[in-house]
Amino acid sequence: MFDLSQLDFSQDSGFVTVVAQDAKTGDVLMVARADRESIVQTLATGDLQFHTRLSGRWRPNTGSRQRVVSLECDCDGDALLARVAPSGPVCHTGASSCFTHPESDQIDAPVERRGSGSAAARRRLRKLGEEAALAITACSAEDLAAASEEVASLVHRALVALCAAGGTLSDVQLLLGRRTAPTSGPTRNRAPNA
Repeated sequence: MFDLSQLDFSQDSGFVTVVAQDAKTGDVLMVARADRESIVQTLATGDLQFHTRLSGRWRPNTGSRQRVVSLECDCDGDALLARVAPSGPVCHTGASSCFTHPESDQIDAPVERRGSGSAAARRRLRKLGEEAALAITACSAEDLAAASEEVASLVHRALVALCAAGGTLSDVQLLLGRRTAPTSGPTRNRAPNA
């Protein structure tokens, strides 16, 4: 059972950021905010619930549910990774993920369709640069909602570019795991904050 005391609701006016991830595929489905009551209801019902300023507590797409498989708090206690089993589309647009947009390059689209060096590749990299600049601006302004949205867009664009280069999210996860895994031997020579 998840321990609610792990979360620190004091850092963002009583809210924490919740990242919903498909427990089966690893796809990020959506990012939203939750207050203490939303998390209490999530634990009580087993369905992931969030909070909106307009209508209070809500469940994504009232016609579908996100059954919680596991909840994991980040190191600061201000974000929650919710691995879920969605029963249908998560996004209000009817898409399976809020990060799926028909008009943009898809992470799961075949890499062969995106010829390297092509106009599509240049556009993809330009979009990645634009998202990086927007994320930097939002983070510099210390606007958590905007920063979260822009960083999510940046991650999406980075993954699209990585897939086009022949990489996968699993490659990134493996490398991140190596960075955070405790080393049994001498400390590796790495620049601070690398």
